[in-house]
Amino acid sequence: MECLAKRLAQGEPQAWEQLYEEYKRGVIGLCLGYLRNREEALDAAEEAFLKALKSAHRIKSSGNVRAWLYTIAANTCKDIIRKRTRGRVWLKKWISGNKTSFYEPSLEHAVYQEQKDDQVREAISKLDDSYRIPLILRYYENMDYDEIAETLTQIEGNPVKRGTVASRLNRAKHQLRLILQGSPT
Repeated sequence: MECLAKRLAQGEPQAWEQLYEEYKRGVIGLCLGYLRNREEALDAAEEAFLKALKSAHRIKSSGNVRAWLYTIAANTCKDIIRKRTRGRVWLKKWISGNKTSFYEPSLEHAVYQEQKDDQVREAISKLDDSYRIPLILRYYENMDYDEIAETLTQIEGNPVKRGTVASRLNRAKHQLRLILQGSPT
């Protein structure tokens, strides 16, 4: 990887192709773990690669390319989450201040559903990454166990087998159930 870092810093086009091909699934997987939405994750991954391209001159020739790229991707996702949260606060304020009797039943249902969804998202966010990410990839992104194993292998940098994915998903569902049972409904 040291060679790749040096080539990236020098602006070599083939180095960018190599970086993209080697890390695109891992970066997308990381973004999925943060954002829990495939479209947003794809946009965030694209933005992260563009930011990496613009800041390539700063990477040290002996630097860890994956850590550098994943840090850029994680920070990009955190920025998106901050912007998204600001938008939700505005929407909730607008909804609570502008109810009319004509819209109340469907609006109440939407708010109730949003609260339930928020409880599930909050519970999922409390899971350890080793459980949260496979859960998201399976149930939000509809990946099969082999695809999850491949994505986790790229994210973690260590081989992850199909059986490990199954085990992590079972533990994740069990922990999620316990968290949600402890939540006020």
